[in-house]
This record gives sequence, structure tokens and C-alpha cells, in this order.
Amino acid sequence: MTNGEYIISFPTGFLDREFELPYKGYARNVHVKAADGRSWTLYFTDLSRLQQDLDDAKGRGESYFAEPGMIVLSEVTVEIIRNAIEGLWEAGFFKTLAPLAEIS
Repeated sequence: MTNGEYIISFPTGFLDREFELPYKGYARNVHVKAADGRSWTLYFTDLSRLQQDLDDAKGRGESYFAEPGMIVLSEVTVEIIRNAIEGLWEAGFFKTLAPLAEIS
């Protein structure tokens, strides 16, 4: 998906299995590339999956769970991911998030 300011790319085969997203509760490796070349890799999760991941981490003796570029959604669907990216873009969120090239 593109809007002139950025392009959203999903991993290969992702959209063929998008019906699974609400059941899985997460989507990783969603890329956003700005028209100026900056890019970000995002991880989307819902509250249920986030709690499962935190419980798994606690089982490993960790008191935290983190994913780079994590964004929590009410439900993980392609439409909600796209809407979240659009809203975050308009709110200036990506101006505060270091692009991939700056992380390396």
C-alpha cells in the first residue's frame, strides 16, 4: 500500500494468510518506507498476545517482554494495521522513531 508519503510492505505470503492474524494476535516484519528512503520494521500485537508473550517471558525468569518497533492494537488485522500506520504517520510518530539505517 502506498499513499505518496510512504509504502507499507508485508512479508512474502503474508496477505495470503491474513485471515489468521486475529487468531495469532501478532504480525511481525511489517515494513514502512518513507518517500525520502527512511524505513522502519514494525511488530504489531494485541493485548491477549502481549499477555501470553509476557507470561512466556516470566516462565523463562524474565520480568519483561519487548520487540523493536512494537505497536499494540485492539485487534490485529491488515485493515487495522494500515489504519494504525496512517494515524501514526499523521501524528508524527515516525519522526521520533529511528529509521533502520540509523540503528545499524
